[in-house]
Amino acid sequence: MLKEIGAKTCPPGTVIFPKVGGALLTNKKRLLGTEAAFDNNVMGIVPLGLDEEWLLYWFQTIDLRQLANTQAMPSIRQSDIAALELRLPPLAEQRRIAGRLREQMAEVARARAAVQAQLAAAQALPAAVLRAHFTTPAALRWPRRRLGEVVRVQTGYAFKSDWFTNEGIRLLRNVNVAQGRTTWEDSVCLPAERRSEFPDFELNAGDIILSLDRPLVSGGLKLTRLTANDVPALLLQRVGRFVIKQGVEADYLFRFLQTDGFIRTITAHEQSLGVPHVSPKQIEEVELPLPPLPEQRALAARLTAELSAATALRESLAQRLAAIERLPAALLRTAFAGAAVPSSAGK
Repeated sequence: MLKEIGAKTCPPGTVIFPKVGGALLTNKKRLLGTEAAFDNNVMGIVPLGLDEEWLLYWFQTIDLRQLANTQAMPSIRQSDIAALELRLPPLAEQRRIAGRLREQMAEVARARAAVQAQLAAAQALPAAVLRAHFTTPAALRWPRRRLGEVVRVQTGYAFKSDWFTNEGIRLLRNVNVAQGRTTWEDSVCLPAERRSEFPDFELNAGDIILSLDRPLVSGGLKLTRLTANDVPALLLQRVGRFVIKQGVEADYLFRFLQTDGFIRTITAHEQSLGVPHVSPKQIEEVELPLPPLPEQRALAARLTAELSAATALRESLAQRLAAIERLPAALLRTAFAGAAVPSSAGK
């Protein structure tokens, strides 16, 4: 079939990489394990008298994104690659370098896998901590009340989009509610002189906020607690604020809302719209375990300490993983120091 259409094949050991479009920007290079043909979106370098593994490692020091033209559809010309220069060591030295890099990359892969496993466990730790405290024999004996008996879930005002301005008092929208934090990178405002028209929707530091549209995303529940940096602000529709009536501590309530039991309950409803949505009524029907106020305060304090430790562990592991991800490039730079001209050569 390949002969019939005039397609050329490349032998095993060819270094291949994307040469056009978004795939080019991934900067990925691979070594062919078998004879293969590919379309015009891929380019291959066939090693002639070179150690193929050494060539792949050397080519990984070249940033293809810097070689690409700046047109709407980035691409690399064959002449750009052909113009690259390298200082070629003897074949035996190529094999020695490639062998050493193979060992080092394997060590990096093992370290990466170990830290990734630790990070996955650390990411699951907050849910485990909450589950452990809310499912003890004592906790299972606590009286339970509907959330609606102790809190009211207030939805925001339907501010019209043609009222929005770039300056004034910020409007808290779904896009501003993240997992455990508030983000204002994408913000809209209401003119400051109109603030007094909406006193019932004025937000305060300490308010517990839940996104009512698509409340659960891959990163977790879109639930946050406002800080002094988040106010002044006004509550927009499809965002809910928990207004405490009586009998529940805000810190305790905030921790309960993070439990997987609460999350499962509010996300188990059938959705009639394309965007998953939870209503205040559905939230207010959830049962809340309600120990005495002193016990609520004590549990909330313990959970805050344990969850802070879990966050610190997760951040530490994320930093370790980031450092490991930088190692391959550093190892390649060391191995090929002086062996290549800058990657912009040939332009």
